[in-house]
Amino acid sequence: MRNFENRPQPENSKMSREQAELEIENIEQQISILEVEKTDLLNEVKQDTKSHKKSNLENRKNWQPKDFLKLSQQDNVVNLGVIKNEKDKLVLQGDSFGGKKIDVTPTDLEVDLLEWGIVYEFENYAVAAKDTYRSYNNKRAGYVDVYYEKQILDLKNKKQILERLYVDNIGEQDLFLEQAYESFLDEKKEEKAGFIFEKIISSSLRRISKDLGGKYGFEFEETSPIDDIEYKIDLLLKFNDTRRGLEVKESEEYFEKGFQITLHKDDEVYRNKLLQIEKVNRKLNSSQKDERLDNLESLVLLKTEIEMPEIMSKYHRWQEMKKEISNLPGGPDRLFSSNRIVEILSGIFQDSPLEFEKNPKFKEDLLNYFSKHNY
Repeated sequence: MRNFENRPQPENSKMSREQAELEIENIEQQISILEVEKTDLLNEVKQDTKSHKKSNLENRKNWQPKDFLKLSQQDNVVNLGVIKNEKDKLVLQGDSFGGKKIDVTPTDLEVDLLEWGIVYEFENYAVAAKDTYRSYNNKRAGYVDVYYEKQILDLKNKKQILERLYVDNIGEQDLFLEQAYESFLDEKKEEKAGFIFEKIISSSLRRISKDLGGKYGFEFEETSPIDDIEYKIDLLLKFNDTRRGLEVKESEEYFEKGFQITLHKDDEVYRNKLLQIEKVNRKLNSSQKDERLDNLESLVLLKTEIEMPEIMSKYHRWQEMKKEISNLPGGPDRLFSSNRIVEILSGIFQDSPLEFEKNPKFKEDLLNYFSKHNY
């Protein structure tokens, strides 16, 4: 497995078109390598499971599982403990924390990786029971898939930004868009309250999408830099469309709702954002709307009453708490009370099939879910 994160990169703001095209080509090569590696590893996991199943009991007792990921060898991995299998459940155990064990779920591991960059090591676990070993290997395979897809998605997003900046020359059409794309490459944005708050919401939505979405008919959707910058979509949810009965085309069986998140209290800033949202919503009713907007029903400006100090205090506290395994897994989103996080999410589900007033059972399930998962 290769790690490309520390590869020296040209300064994007000073790139020529030729440099950008070389970097795009380099990114495409990295994506191809990662896709092949992911496929090979998943096949290896599958083959290991089959070999274990076909082996006799004595061989299974002495089985030597392969270390598929070797994550501890990667530069971007912080050793926060090892994922182990106990009674067909996953636990996180850290020797540096007195061997304390914390129950975790595949959803915990996936959200930590995708949203907060926390990567866990899986134990090379061997057990004679075929069903238990298969179940554990399936969980490892799921993590392999997410681990690689995260790296591939990050590279695709970077490629998209470079193409808009240096191939499409977006700055010649709109200087504001050029600056927005350049700021997307700024790593310092990760320390800003607005960016952190967006991740807090997306983390919570990912969790409930994975664990409750099947029951309630919604799904968290990934967004791209173009979605964010040109269509003003920070977050995107896909809902099952139950409003038109069964006589619907397959492509119309769902609809999307997009959300722009703002913490700004300034009336002028808020009005400007509202105008941008209205512009996108007008496109939704146009006969010449972009293909990207085909399934988007509406774009909503989500303004909450939460203050920046509350967000940053949770974030800084979480940074300190990461040193203690008793406070893992999870990001700063899990430091909010269940009532507070559900209050924040209420605007997301407003005017949807899951609006709290119309679906109080959904709100009740959310409160129960977060009371179990948040600290």
